[in-house]
Amino acid sequence: MPLPPMQIRFIDGIAVVGVGKHAAGEPLGPDGLIGCFREHPRVVIDLIGADTVSSEWLGHLIRAHQTVMGTGHQVRMCSPTGELRKVFDITRLARMQVVFPTLAEALESFHPPVE
Repeated sequence: MPLPPMQIRFIDGIAVVGVGKHAAGEPLGPDGLIGCFREHPRVVIDLIGADTVSSEWLGHLIRAHQTVMGTGHQVRMCSPTGELRKVFDITRLARMQVVFPTLAEALESFHPPVE
């Protein structure tokens, strides 16, 4: 199974990578998630358009995450379907990545309130 289509757009300076055939934005560059994670310090992976993902895509995500560990870059995921959420729990990916129910919540997490 090939990698699902991924599109990139920016909201308040945060790179939002949409996954799935209905994702909004421009096609993600040839370096895929790894290049995106390296180039942008704050990234949200929006899974609202993805019903399933392949083990190849999960491996791609894990390699991308490992590439930026220790760089200070921050990655969030949002909007996984029930099935994807189960996959993330089984593979323990939810422990590696911060997962939010919605894109709005993932974006807000980059802007903690000032006390």
